[in-house]
Amino acid sequence: MSKVSVEAQGMKNRSYITCLLLPALILMLFAGCSFFKSGSHKSQAQTQDDWRLKHPRGSEYYALFEEAMKLQEDGKSVEALKKAEKVVQMVPDDIGHDLQMLMGSLYINTGQPKKAEKYVNMLIENNPDDPVALDMKVNMLCNLLEYDEAKRTAEKILKLPRAPKNIKLGAYLAMGYSAFMREHKYDEAEKYFQGFQVV
Repeated sequence: MSKVSVEAQGMKNRSYITCLLLPALILMLFAGCSFFKSGSHKSQAQTQDDWRLKHPRGSEYYALFEEAMKLQEDGKSVEALKKAEKVVQMVPDDIGHDLQMLMGSLYINTGQPKKAEKYVNMLIENNPDDPVALDMKVNMLCNLLEYDEAKRTAEKILKLPRAPKNIKLGAYLAMGYSAFMREHKYDEAEKYFQGFQVV
């Protein structure tokens, strides 16, 4: 294969990543975005240790965190990330569950999955069976082109009895997409993704 065709194939790979993963990520995050508000994904112990409870309303930390959350909900991920990074700088030794979740999702949304890894790992270390954190890990791994690990993580989600339906749907999507991408079957990956959207 010539150097030109290798470079062209690389461009095609990146094009598929952009065209397929970003809409999938948006779909999965939109379907699961209420987790920040509802708190239904957390156990009672997690709720008691919630970062926002340690930093009361009216504190500078809390205000910046809330601004970042609002910006994320409005689809302004870059602006949200700037605010959230300031919060992390203020409390580098006290990055709680919600701040970990916010930082992980914002780094993925802004195309920085490698930076998301730290926060995703923290989430899973604290609660290895949290379906929302595992879903974020799947998205991160797909963006890092680590399809085998993405598939294994998606399989773990499907074995969790308490995983919400929208997250299980995302896991099925990731498994099929990863299988095609691993084998460099880009057209099949696109067809699979489009078919999944119709269903």
